Amino acid sequence: MIVSAGGIVFYKKSILLLKRSSGLWVLPKGRIEEGENSKEAAVREVKEETGINAKIINKAGTIYYSFYDNNCKYNKKVVWYTMDLISGELKPQKEEGFVDAKFVSFKDINQNKMHFNEYSIIKDYL
Repeated sequence: MIVSAGGIVFYKKSILLLKRSSGLWVLPKGRIEEGENSKEAAVREVKEETGINAKIINKAGTIYYSFYDNNCKYNKKVVWYTMDLISGELKPQKEEGFVDAKFVSFKDINQNKMHFNEYSIIKDYL
């Protein structure tokens, strides 16, 4: 199983989202590296993927899903944390395929342009 961590970063009643070149909006997340825990990984991934420094408020929950890559099935677990913006300038990580990053109010999020499980973790937490 692949284990990742990510952040639901809040700023002025808005949530930080990243846009992939496919048009899909996602939350920042990534694999937990050797020697770090899920909190450390979530903070690091938010910084790497968005340019934002954030601090953890609470654990938001955990999601599980499967996906296919090159005809191989992978099972994934993602631990989510709510976070507050500390500092930084939004800069989507182009190397990871992100073309935009912005804070979006929940009412303006188009759930049809997000993974269901990521939209659900935001909705459930709010």
